[in-house]
Parts: sequence; C-alpha cells; structure tokens
Amino acid sequence: MHFLAKSIMIKLMLLILFILSPATCDETPTPLIPIKIALEWFLNPHHAPFIVADTNGYFKDEGLAITFYPANGSQEGCRQAVQGIVDFAITHEPQILIFNAKGMPIDHVATLIPETIEVVISHVPIDQLKGKTIAHGSSGAGSLTFAVMDQFLEHVHLKQNDVSIIMAKNCLVSGFLSGKIDAVFNIYQTYQLHDIKTHMTKPFYVHQFKDFGVPSFASTVLICSKNVQMDVRHRMQRALQKAIDFIHRFPDKAYDCVRSYRPELDTTENRDVWPLVHPIFAHDVMVIKDEQQTTLRLFLEKAGLL
Repeated sequence: MHFLAKSIMIKLMLLILFILSPATCDETPTPLIPIKIALEWFLNPHHAPFIVADTNGYFKDEGLAITFYPANGSQEGCRQAVQGIVDFAITHEPQILIFNAKGMPIDHVATLIPETIEVVISHVPIDQLKGKTIAHGSSGAGSLTFAVMDQFLEHVHLKQNDVSIIMAKNCLVSGFLSGKIDAVFNIYQTYQLHDIKTHMTKPFYVHQFKDFGVPSFASTVLICSKNVQMDVRHRMQRALQKAIDFIHRFPDKAYDCVRSYRPELDTTENRDVWPLVHPIFAHDVMVIKDEQQTTLRLFLEKAGLL
C-alpha cells in the first residue's frame, strides 16, 4: 500500500512538472512580418541604418523581414508606397508635402538624415551662367529640383530660357568632369562631391541651397502609406533607432556591417566618404522640425508645388 501511494505521488509530481514546464519541442517561432522597402536610388552609404539594422538583427528582433526594391528616384518610391507595391520608401522631406498636396497620402515614419546634403556646383561663378548648360537628376516635373532651380535662377537674375537645362540622371558627375555640363544640381556633398574633388583638376564652385534662399529640409526620410499598421511603424522606428545609435557609437564596426552586407560597397570611395557620412545621421529618428517644415511648406507653395 505504501509502495502504491509512493508511485502515485511520483506520477502526480511528474504530471505537475509537465504542465508547469514551458513548451519546447511543440513551440513554433512567430513568423516574421515581410516588409518591402523602396530605395530612392542604388544602395549606398546613406542607407547604412538599414544595413546595420539588418546585419545586427534589429529588424528580426522587432519581428520584421526586410527586402529592398530599387526605385528610379524618390518620386517613384513614394508612388510604389501609395499603390501598395511596397510598405515603406525612402525619400526627402519636401516630397511628403508634395504628395499629400496631390491627394496621395504618405506618412513620415523616421528621419534618417535631418539636414540638406544636396548642393549645386558650377565651373563658373553663378553670375556668369547665362548661355550655359545646367543639368539635374530629378525624377520628373513638379519635383523639388525644379523649384530649387527656379529659386537659383531668380537669385542670379536669370530665366529658364537664359540657360540650357538638361536631365542627366546617370551622368551628372561624369558630365561635369568632362566640362560638357557647366553647372549641376542634385549633387550629394558626401560621395558625389568627394568623387568630383578627387578627379577634378581645375577649381570649381560649390553652392549651398540656403545661399540662394532654399529652406533647410531633411534629405533622407522613411515614409509609408496610410495602410501600414501603427505597430509595424513603431517596430521599424525602434529597429532604425538602434541601428543609428550603433553607428554613432561604433562607426568603424558599422562600416564593417556595410562591407559584409554587400562586399561590392567596400570601395575606396566609400571608405573615404564614410567619415563624412556617419556623423550626419539623425540622433533621434522621431524628430520632425515643425518650424522647418512650415518654412518649407511656404517655399513649396510659392513655387506652385502645393
């Protein structure tokens, strides 16, 4: 009788342990949420927060599986987001205001590069551009580039028919270096300007947008359509914030992430420009400068884009 009671007690204890112990073998991992992101251009050091977040597992920690898709400029990426082809897209701050004004709603999710990093370069002083050729790499009419060009020409007392304006998206740098183009818009003062300085043998001029009255704006932001759930947006924000914190704390290790993620990105040029790139990422991806956006809105309204 004593033996039977002892046996029952042991079985009862084992049953209790089985019930209370966490499931292991039968547990299935929660599937990651597939997320599509449209780039505004080819993958480059400006996209380091995404690369670091993917390499270090920050996206996975937030339950996200990321896939990048190419887009021929920030306008196309935004259109893909509006149409539901992708979940998120990379663009610049003015594009959000322009798209919303056109009835194509997109939301600002995260700020990656909070300052204006595009410049205008020219072979001659800007007051000597009459009769010269100006090139841009804009995605299309009605974009920020045309507003900036109009403001630039007004600043130097010229009109569009006083210069030749051409679209040279894939050969802005080479066209300027060859001398066939006299002035260029849409030049990033990180890798493109560095490339020109490296290969240019003659002096040239660099003009900041603010020098001729264009208000500051965030050059790189992440947007999404209204259909993307708020929880997914928050997951994305947390992952990118972790990545940018890592970049600021460990810039060399962050570049190692870029190099291991895409070995073809490990070029001499990218190694040289990385010290120029990593300090410009936003310290807080959630910050939206209301006063800056108000000034920007007024500029875009004056240009007829809103």
